[in-house]
Amino acid sequence: MQLSHHLDKGIWTFADKGLTAFYGLFILLVVRILPQEAFGNFILIQQTYVIITHLAVSLGMAPYIKYLHETDDRLALQSIALTLMIGFISVSVLILWFFREPLGSIFNSTEFAGLYFFVPLLFFTSMGKLITNELFRANHQIREIFFTDALYFSGNVLVISWLIFHQELRHAEDVLAAMTVSFLLASVLGFWLVRKQIIPGFRFSAGLFRRMLNFGKYVFGSAATSIVYERSDIYIVSAILNPQAVALLGAAKIFLRVFDIYRQAMALLAFPAFARLHAERRLADLRSLYEKGIFISHALLLPIMVALVISADFLFDVILAGRYPDGATVLRWYTLMGFLVSWQAIGEGVLFGI
Repeated sequence: MQLSHHLDKGIWTFADKGLTAFYGLFILLVVRILPQEAFGNFILIQQTYVIITHLAVSLGMAPYIKYLHETDDRLALQSIALTLMIGFISVSVLILWFFREPLGSIFNSTEFAGLYFFVPLLFFTSMGKLITNELFRANHQIREIFFTDALYFSGNVLVISWLIFHQELRHAEDVLAAMTVSFLLASVLGFWLVRKQIIPGFRFSAGLFRRMLNFGKYVFGSAATSIVYERSDIYIVSAILNPQAVALLGAAKIFLRVFDIYRQAMALLAFPAFARLHAERRLADLRSLYEKGIFISHALLLPIMVALVISADFLFDVILAGRYPDGATVLRWYTLMGFLVSWQAIGEGVLFGI
């Protein structure tokens, strides 16, 4: 299996994740300006949206990618995938809506209930981007994902920069509003780029539905356990302490976005590639791609881990102007995750693909 065959996909993936890295640097400016409690409340709402999104995509769109090269009934495949995804989002958002005030009390946040309306609003504006990006991902159209992500991130940067320039960046809803506008723009672009791939109509196949649900429930379970591992600390810290402590944790995690970028890159490349190789019964190539992927990943991640540990004090004392005194210690502990990231990300891609 020659990695050069995937070079163009790798270049566009690198470019796309470079956008994510740049946006992460821009968010540091937001952390410096936004009051600590407001930043903590923003993280609570943002993570609620991200968690539901991750679970919905795992349940609906992961089976779409898995069976794209194994079925000829593309309309039924598309219809079932969208039904599972949108159905899960709708039910989840509605249930949490009724419990938003008790949740706010649990998280020691007086703003959570009032800000919760942004969760369904974000889904409404981002649905197009979520769906079309998964369609692009299934067909290895990484360039198109780059374009939609570029519009989303640039929209955020422009709106937030305008707020900063006019000294209006003071509340969590300011950043959430910027996200809403940017998602809407990216969704419109995504539908335009994918317009020739979307099949009009709806078709249901009981047999395909059972296959997709049987696969999706395990991907959903894996996503759920991953969420507990990666994101539950935000809610636990908020419940035990307060949103200000969440802001501290969130500030440290901004510098760890390099690991998230790596995971996202592997999600774009690994799962579809391994699924196709497995469907074509090219098991030797599948094993070769896995081994080379692990080796290259360690070669890239280990120097990044060392750099984060060494520069932790500088990042918090200088870049964030000393607003989070305990941040360097938190960052150093979290950096240890880097030893396991490549095994987890590529390993999941293989398991899902086969």
